Amino acid sequence: MIFRSSIFSLVCVSFFSSAYAALPCNGASGSYVQNSHGRDGGFVATTAYVELTPTGKTVPYISKNAQVCDNAHVVGDVHLHGYVRVYGDARIYGNVFSSGSPYISGNSQIYGHAWVYGNVKVKDYSKIYGNAHVSDQAKILDHAEVYGNALVSSSAVVSKRAQIFGKVQVSGEVQISGKAKVYGNAYVSDLAKIFDDAEIYEDAWVVGNAQIGGFSKVFGAAGIYGDAEITGSAQVCGQAWIYGSARIDESAGILSEGHITN
Repeated sequence: MIFRSSIFSLVCVSFFSSAYAALPCNGASGSYVQNSHGRDGGFVATTAYVELTPTGKTVPYISKNAQVCDNAHVVGDVHLHGYVRVYGDARIYGNVFSSGSPYISGNSQIYGHAWVYGNVKVKDYSKIYGNAHVSDQAKILDHAEVYGNALVSSSAVVSKRAQIFGKVQVSGEVQISGKAKVYGNAYVSDLAKIFDDAEIYEDAWVVGNAQIGGFSKVFGAAGIYGDAEITGSAQVCGQAWIYGSARIDESAGILSEGHITN
């Protein structure tokens, strides 16, 4: 009998925990809002702030499955569609469009005409602004910034104090961290890693398993691919291609043309 009671108690606790977790904003007090065009909106916690019209309807569009929790603020002509969740002290303002199931938290900021959709995670003190698009399973973390007309997609991770801007395209399982900068019309994809103070810009491209670190720079129409590594203060530019298992460091100086492999 005692054994059965224990099982019943465990089932009750498990059920209660699951039900609590399923509640909007993890069970915080709040209410469902009404959007300005009359449609039923999502859940806004009492502690959160969503801009309202004089009639008490939301200025931003908050879909019925969206959640604005904790101390988050949503202001302006923002559109939160789907299952968007906004937590912490996050700020979303301007003409932002978000859909799917993004999780936006910490002290992150999304503003301007940025688009954030899919299963994106935006956390910590990161920023997405301008006309940037971040989609799929991408993660923008720490103090990273994505802006301009940059596109970050797939499972890319941008973290630390990295900056992605211009008309850059970042996709695949790319990791960009440290104080790295990718800008201009650069293209980074596959399993590439850009870290430290490295810079990729102009029409340069980095793909495959390539790794770019140190204070190195890749620019012009240069391409790095395969398992190549660029470190130190090396500069690869012009029409140069580095591929295979090639290793280039500060002793290489400036490479502006030709192909280098292992």
